[in-house]
Amino acid sequence: MSRTAVVLSAEAGSVSVLPVSKLECASCSASCGNRQESVSVSNPKGFPLKAGDVVFIEPKRRRQALEALFSLLFPFISAIAGYFVAGPFASHFDGRSADGIRALFVLLFLFVSSGLVLIVTRFLPHAGRIEIVGKGEGAR
Repeated sequence: MSRTAVVLSAEAGSVSVLPVSKLECASCSASCGNRQESVSVSNPKGFPLKAGDVVFIEPKRRRQALEALFSLLFPFISAIAGYFVAGPFASHFDGRSADGIRALFVLLFLFVSSGLVLIVTRFLPHAGRIEIVGKGEGAR
C-alpha cells in the first residue's frame, strides 16, 4: 500500500520525505494527529526530485514478506522448542505435573518470542525499509 509524501530534501544519496495523509497537511504547522515525522527513503528508480515534490512511498515488498515470515514462524518454532526444553526440567519433578510444566514452558517461550518479534519489527529502525515508487504533482 503506497502512501503520499512530500520531499523535504533530496541530496546525492539520501532523500528525506514527510509522509502525509492529505497534501494540505504538508504545509500545516498544527500538531494534530495527521502530522508525522520525516523519514529517509531510498530512490531506486532514480526519479529527479527536489524539495516540495509529491512522491508515493511504500515499504519494500521483500522486506515485508521476510518480516511476516519472521513474525509468524519464530514464535511457533519457539513454542515447539519450549516443549522440548521442558523435558529435562519436568524430569526433576518425578513425573508429577510434567504436562503442566511443558505447557508453562510452551507459553513462556511463545510470549518471550512474541515480545522479541515486537521489539525487532516495531522499535528497531531498519535502514532502507521504505522506497519511492512513484512521483506525483508538486504540493508547493
